[in-house]
Amino acid sequence: MLAIPASASFDHHFTVLERKLDANGFRFKAQLFDPQNRHDRVGREWGRCRPKPDQQLKCKVKFHLNGEIGGFGDIGVIGRLGPGDHRFNVAWGTRDFKGAAGKLVLRDAKRSDEAKLHFDLVH
Repeated sequence: MLAIPASASFDHHFTVLERKLDANGFRFKAQLFDPQNRHDRVGREWGRCRPKPDQQLKCKVKFHLNGEIGGFGDIGVIGRLGPGDHRFNVAWGTRDFKGAAGKLVLRDAKRSDEAKLHFDLVH
């Protein structure tokens, strides 16, 4: 039996720390950590990006959060990544994030293999 947090809501604004596990061409996966405790894994992510003629990448990414930060469930985002453009639109969600919309903003972190992901959600 799986233990699922008894949560019926989510945080509208939260940040997680992404640490890349594997990047194979334009497919990738990463683990998500609490920015205040870099050893506390709070979820995972995986996605794929495709090159576009304007030197940007069109990306689809799925995040799974375990309920410690933000809420419990999945968030799907889509968007373009390129010079000066680090925002994605929230396209769908499950569990606590069902019906959520908003944006995801990528920010640099202290280490080169990390990024801070800040979610601004509305429900």
